[in-house]
Amino acid sequence: MFRLGNLGFLSLFGSIVILLLQTITYLLNKDFTWKKLRFADIIDPQYYNWLDNITLFNFNSIANCVLNMPLFVLLFCLTIFFFILSGIFAKGYGV
Repeated sequence: MFRLGNLGFLSLFGSIVILLLQTITYLLNKDFTWKKLRFADIIDPQYYNWLDNITLFNFNSIANCVLNMPLFVLLFCLTIFFFILSGIFAKGYGV
C-alpha cells in the first residue's frame, strides 16, 4: 500500500506542478496560449508508431487517445488508479 500510495501522490504532485507552471506562464505573458503538453510530445515517435498496427479490440484508438491527452489529465488518471490500487491492496483492513 505504501508504495502505491506514494506513486499516487507523486503523480498528483506532477500534475499540480504542470498546471501551476502553465498558470504562472499565462499570468506573466499576456499573449500566451495554453500549451497542451502531451505524452506523445515527450517520447520519440519511433517508440509508439507500432501502436497503429494493432487491431485487437480497437486498442490502437485507445492508445492514441492516451498518447494525445494532456499530460496533467493523464497524471490525474494515474493518481486515481494508484489510489484505488492502494485501497484494494491495503494490509490490515477487514482482517
